[in-house]
Amino acid sequence: SLKFGAKMALGEFLVPAVWLLQVVLVSFYIPSYAAEQGYFELAWTIGTIAAASALLYEGSFAALTEAHTYKKKKLLNYVSGASMRFGMFWSFFICAALWAIGTYFIIGTAGRGWSRAADMLTLLVFFHLLGPFSWQADKEFASANRPELAGLAWVVEQVSRAVLMLIFLPMFRVMEVVIFSYIISLAIKDIL
Repeated sequence: SLKFGAKMALGEFLVPAVWLLQVVLVSFYIPSYAAEQGYFELAWTIGTIAAASALLYEGSFAALTEAHTYKKKKLLNYVSGASMRFGMFWSFFICAALWAIGTYFIIGTAGRGWSRAADMLTLLVFFHLLGPFSWQADKEFASANRPELAGLAWVVEQVSRAVLMLIFLPMFRVMEVVIFSYIISLAIKDIL
């Protein structure tokens, strides 16, 4: 377990470390940072509903591992394709619903004072549309006994997110920089 998991641990460790960096940078560079962080947290929490489809990828792990271990190409292609289609379908469905009603939901439940969170939600939903590619890749790497590739992908994603925030947050001083850093870094991970 340690030999396998240690290869992924560095990437997983960087996720909360870069989140901490994000909070510190936001407090330094964004005017009324406490309010902006609160709006972001509300939009982030609602947006993570789309990440519920990531649970669907957990069910594919055993079949992917079997296919890789015993070199069953047809099973590998079937499970990879089916889990990707199923995960993408649910992710797109949830994201479309959030785009359609998310703004109204935030304003309707939290009030007009939270319209800034509603604005952020639209961008965060786009970020969550990129998630299924990342989740599928994480499962593919782990099931192929290549956890170091998943760890490397997380390192690239988190380092690029940190660098983007370090460069652009002092320049623009808006929370959208944080969200665009998420989008760009996850797109880089997906391509990798």
